[in-house]
Amino acid sequence: MPRASFACEVKMLSAQTTHHDREALMRRLRERTALVRRAQDSAAQTGHIQDHAMQTGHIQDGATQTGHIQDGATQTGHIQDSVTQTGHIQESATQTGHIQEHATQTEHGQDARPATILTDEIKEFIVRGLARYETPSRVAAAVKNVFDVEVNRQQVFSYNARGSRPPAERWCELFEATREAFLADLSSIGIAQKAVRLRKLERFAEHAEERGWHDRAAAYMQQAARECGGVYEGRKRAP
Repeated sequence: MPRASFACEVKMLSAQTTHHDREALMRRLRERTALVRRAQDSAAQTGHIQDHAMQTGHIQDGATQTGHIQDGATQTGHIQDSVTQTGHIQESATQTGHIQEHATQTEHGQDARPATILTDEIKEFIVRGLARYETPSRVAAAVKNVFDVEVNRQQVFSYNARGSRPPAERWCELFEATREAFLADLSSIGIAQKAVRLRKLERFAEHAEERGWHDRAAAYMQQAARECGGVYEGRKRAP
């Protein structure tokens, strides 16, 4: 109801009622006014609450966006860490490649060293070693131990009469003679003799028995029995 109509209504009722009725009417009017004020206050508070809720919603939206930004920043940090680690791996691989190249160059440099001037005694030693099926590396190490002379593998291999570029004729003759004698004479190889093989099998069997390896000891004894029976030796049948 508008304020003007409400005031007129109050005056009309006041003029038409008695003193007692007027007091009752004023009490009802005060109650009605209080109800109207409470309703207005409640509406105002509700408006404030709605505004606050809207602000809270905006804050929450902002917090959500901030969380998304933080997540994105975290993911970006992980990506940067991954890129950094990848860079370190690539740098490590590059350094490893440089080390390998350096090692290869060093090996090539060692092999490409100027040939050492060798005496006839050292040359004969090399030829005999190769004729006995020793590798160039082992022959080079033996030359270092016996004569205290550094010699590379390529230089040693150049005295192999069976190679693509054989040495001088006298060294080829020495090579062939040494190899023929080496293959014909087994007495210089201990393990080629039955007595030597039986002695080694005896030591193996005793060692296995001391360790409690009875199955292995029995296998060694069985192999020794075969050695004694000539199983590993070629027998000539009687005519």
